[in-house]
Amino acid sequence: MFNLVPMDRRNRRLMNGFGRNFDRFFDIFDNTMSTDIVDKGDQYELTCELPGLEKEDIKISIEDNTMTIAVDQQREREEKNENYVLQERRACKYNRSFDIRGIDRDKMSGSYKDGILKLNLPKLQKDEDDGQKYLDIDFGD
Repeated sequence: MFNLVPMDRRNRRLMNGFGRNFDRFFDIFDNTMSTDIVDKGDQYELTCELPGLEKEDIKISIEDNTMTIAVDQQREREEKNENYVLQERRACKYNRSFDIRGIDRDKMSGSYKDGILKLNLPKLQKDEDDGQKYLDIDFGD
């Protein structure tokens, strides 16, 4: 009788390699936006990589305590010459939501340049934070 352990190891190595390559193949379909959030002290700076988009492709909405960045891109390239070798179409749609409790919504600002969306999210002052209110009590002194 022969030892099955080397065969088992070989099979595991083959399957592990297959899994890595399988995952890499689907990376080309990744529709998530790479995002960085940096605490600058009095504000947060949110940076998203959104290359190849136009102004009309990006929508930022705020509802309750949630800010959503949505991307909806539909592109068609039409060649007049019917002898084309390649004709491509591109469509992508994705969104990402962020909890913005503690952010001063009236002072939020942003810019989009060279495929980078930057949002400045100023923090609320401590006495304004999260809509928390304090009641002054008269102690009759």
